[in-house]
Amino acid sequence: FPVTILVCGISKDMISVIPNSTPRENPISERATDCIFVGRIEEEKGIFKLIDVWRNHSELPMLHIVGGGTGTKQLEDAITNLNNVYFHGLRYGDELASINHNSKVAIFPALWKEPFGRVVVEALSRGQALACSKNLTQLDATDNQSNGQYFDLTDNDMFEKISKCLMFDSKRNILGMTLGIVLKAWIYRL
Repeated sequence: FPVTILVCGISKDMISVIPNSTPRENPISERATDCIFVGRIEEEKGIFKLIDVWRNHSELPMLHIVGGGTGTKQLEDAITNLNNVYFHGLRYGDELASINHNSKVAIFPALWKEPFGRVVVEALSRGQALACSKNLTQLDATDNQSNGQYFDLTDNDMFEKISKCLMFDSKRNILGMTLGIVLKAWIYRL
């Protein structure tokens, strides 16, 4: 445990480390081309808006969806005829790490103001580009240039910004990886 936390008066029994799927080395493949959404399958998360973008733009690469929630059945019905969308359900640990390894862009299409989410920090720490709605409270996590784009919740803007993220060189996202690792260390150690 970091000494500074213990010095602040927080006892060891109050500290827990929450494991996640981010490997320390080689977080994403240099050949990664896919996109990923990780989160609750609920309307307010924007997942159905995201599905509409994939339905209207078949040239987009594979979209992996990981999560669960009350909208799971609706999601399964919505992607029935889409060949470039795959729903994995809930996945953890090595399974989630494997899916993330081939995903170049993490997408967060929240319809409402989202509080600080761990999935954004985890995506940054893997070096994934962020494509996120302007409702995400962590907009400062991306510079809207080299490590991500934020979009309005319109089909055209979402498509344009996701496409830009797919063109990013993952090696340019060192800032995002560094920020993500630092934030992750802070979050998971408190």
